[in-house]
Amino acid sequence: MGYRTDGVWLIRGTVEDITAAMVSARMNYPVPAGAADLGFDAFEVYEARHGNNIAGYIKFEFEGWKWYSSYTDIQWLERLWTHWSGNPRLSGTRLHVGEEEDDVEIDRFGDDPTDVYITREIHVGEATTGNYLFNKESDDAINYTGR
Repeated sequence: MGYRTDGVWLIRGTVEDITAAMVSARMNYPVPAGAADLGFDAFEVYEARHGNNIAGYIKFEFEGWKWYSSYTDIQWLERLWTHWSGNPRLSGTRLHVGEEEDDVEIDRFGDDPTDVYITREIHVGEATTGNYLFNKESDDAINYTGR
């Protein structure tokens, strides 16, 4: 990807495994000078109850980023993703949506993929009803005088 992109990463494991994953990432992948504005504070780390189960999560969301592989912050993020995706005790999903409508990247790892997905919707921002200005059968202009 080399353009503006929106994205979300969601990584799941036990609370203990998520905690260990963040500690390991902080120890092994210090924030580079070129990513000082980003840092580990950009990641939400939390737990959530699902019935009788409690899971730990790492979540990272962003909008409108220039996702160039030559950028220091992007290189750092890619190293973190590789680190976490190599952990057999974690599962995760990474979604990136680019500028073009068919520009979607989905990466998943682990045995229990997270519940993150993309939906498509159509929105019409202008008026959707009114008086026709052309005859639908012949494409002839209608003598429109208004009301």
